[in-house]
Amino acid sequence: MPRIVDHDAQRERVLEAAWAAFSTHGYDGVSMRSLATGLGVSTGSLYHYFQDKEEILRVMLPWAARRDAGRAAVNVQGVSTPDRLDVLLAWMEAHELPLARTVMLTFEVKRVMAPEVAGPLIAEALSTWKHALGALLGLDPAGAALVLSMALGVLVHRELDPNGPGPSAHRALLSPLMARRD
Repeated sequence: MPRIVDHDAQRERVLEAAWAAFSTHGYDGVSMRSLATGLGVSTGSLYHYFQDKEEILRVMLPWAARRDAGRAAVNVQGVSTPDRLDVLLAWMEAHELPLARTVMLTFEVKRVMAPEVAGPLIAEALSTWKHALGALLGLDPAGAALVLSMALGVLVHRELDPNGPGPSAHRALLSPLMARRD
């Protein structure tokens, strides 16, 4: 009797494994064969879900943005709006490594893909985060874009300088701005 496989769940499993591999070893450091080995499946099985490694990366960037924004949203559920920024920054600090890895994967997308492919993917990921931040923090699109810029800056800076200021250092800067809105 043939085994019934949940196609969407398997694609999700491949994306999660690919995210871990690409974010650890870089896009060029991962082959379809090594990805299949890590998943315990045949290489042919991967090709059933994705055409090639580039398609995995194309699908992965907006997927990771939706995944991480969803996790952030769950974290602030039930928190009053004035306290959400503090809670969100604490969550960001606790998840700094995976968030930074996703940011670095965004640079991989920009590096390995044609601009006409990379541009819309990056725009979709940024839009996902701007909408999420706007909803989570009660910000207009411009305010959400500024908070996103700060968050990306913190993550990139810490990637370049691990001793640089982290998300919690920015609470003192952002909290008065959020308080003035109320």
